[in-house]
Amino acid sequence: MSTIISIPIFIGLVILQTSIINQMPLLQGTPDISMLVLIAWSLLSKDNSAWFWGLFSAILIGFVSTLPLLVYLISYLSIVEITLITKRQVWQKPYFTMIIITFVGTILTHFLSYLMINLTHSTLPLMDTINLITLPSLLLNLLLSIPIYALIQDVSETIFPTELES
Repeated sequence: MSTIISIPIFIGLVILQTSIINQMPLLQGTPDISMLVLIAWSLLSKDNSAWFWGLFSAILIGFVSTLPLLVYLISYLSIVEITLITKRQVWQKPYFTMIIITFVGTILTHFLSYLMINLTHSTLPLMDTINLITLPSLLLNLLLSIPIYALIQDVSETIFPTELES
């Protein structure tokens, strides 16, 4: 059920991210809402659908991005793996976990993007990239992580309803 739900959710997120959110950057950084939804779903899912959500979102974002698909496949599937490991080990504080994994995921995605751009295109100054793109994106991702977690928690409770005791 959750894999079927993920298809329209991520198509809508990619449309929202590419048409509206990328038009309102902070300096040159924009939030990655598909990554935030992926992290939240990986934390809240009660089945193995997080891997499908990670693969599907990486393919969609890779399709509309100028970066190679490999960057998003590696980063999004690594984020799912880190999230699932963290969920098994430290699940007591879900909001704190969401913030930590958002931080790690943003740094990982930007590092791989920076590495791929420097390998394939031109050399970008590292400090300018950090100051103008990575830090503003990180700030926006951290600000949006808790509201997105709350929204995905509602979706998760709809898909996986908890049984009421009689």
